[in-house]
Amino acid sequence: MDISIVHSIWTVVVLLIFTGILIWAYSSKHRQEFEDAGNIPLEEDDSPPTTKVSGENHHG
Repeated sequence: MDISIVHSIWTVVVLLIFTGILIWAYSSKHRQEFEDAGNIPLEEDDSPPTTKVSGENHHG
C-alpha cells in the first residue's frame, strides 16, 4: 500500500470525524444543554466566597 493512499484514507477519516462533531454540536437535541452550560459563569452565587488559608507561603 502506497503512503499516499494511507494519507488519503486518514484525511477522509478525519473529515468524517470533524463532520460528525459539527453535526453533534449544532443538533437541536443538545441546544438547551449547551445554553445551560454557557450560562453557568453568568449565574448569581449567593454564597460568600471561600478562601483557603494555608500555613506559610514558600516562594523559591
